[in-house]
Amino acid sequence: MSLNGCRARIEASTRDLHRQWQVTRESWRDDKAREFQQDYIEDILSTVSTALPMLDDLDKFLAKVRKACE
Repeated sequence: MSLNGCRARIEASTRDLHRQWQVTRESWRDDKAREFQQDYIEDILSTVSTALPMLDDLDKFLAKVRKACE
């Protein structure tokens, strides 16, 4: 799978996770749910948000390398 394909898959999976978490939060509303959201969900969303632009930069760099090797 290409880097763009991996990026798209990560992005889609993260959107799915966020959507499913919203559904879960409709019925799970206690302190443990808030703790889980802070400890895991928010961390995942933040990490992915940071990583996606880096993947774009890496893709640009790899394109330059490929072009230089031609």
